[in-house]
Amino acid sequence: WGGRMRDKAVRGMHYFDSLLKHQSFIAGDTFSMADIAVLGGMIFASLVKLHVPDECEALREWHARMQERPSVQEWRAMVEHGAPQS
Repeated sequence: WGGRMRDKAVRGMHYFDSLLKHQSFIAGDTFSMADIAVLGGMIFASLVKLHVPDECEALREWHARMQERPSVQEWRAMVEHGAPQS
């Protein structure tokens, strides 16, 4: 099952790469919930050590741009340092 899902995830990465070759974001020209959903998938992929194929350059570039977003940087800080205590 894991192998089948891995193959499905890699096919998805190629699909999103093909979209991002022609547009800035997953669903078009603006950041949307679609980008958030794919970013969540990318986070999960990294947790299970599923790397983005080298040939998916547009997806890799999009992912790098997403890492620069303030909300992603805040999330990363919470994960690395723990959530603030109330």
